[in-house]
Amino acid sequence: MQADLGIIDEMFKVYPTVMEDKTTLDYIAPEEDESANISIYNMWGQKVIDKDVVLQKGFNRLHIATPTIGLATGMYHFVLQANGKSQTVKLIKE
Repeated sequence: MQADLGIIDEMFKVYPTVMEDKTTLDYIAPEEDESANISIYNMWGQKVIDKDVVLQKGFNRLHIATPTIGLATGMYHFVLQANGKSQTVKLIKE
């Protein structure tokens, strides 16, 4: 029996993790009209992006354009919170 650790990683993928102008989030939502939050933190732990989204049941793809959100070169943590769980991925902006 596997414990539920509050991690959604089998339904969640962010790529590329080394990005120039955009990154993509793929997420499989188990419920219709699921509310989710996308946050991006810089290497000092400051939240630089905070966006609420509504996901449709099944496959969702979101593109995040770094010129639009103004990310400088550096390391970031991308956090998706959905369905009472969260997942964090390290991103590098070139």
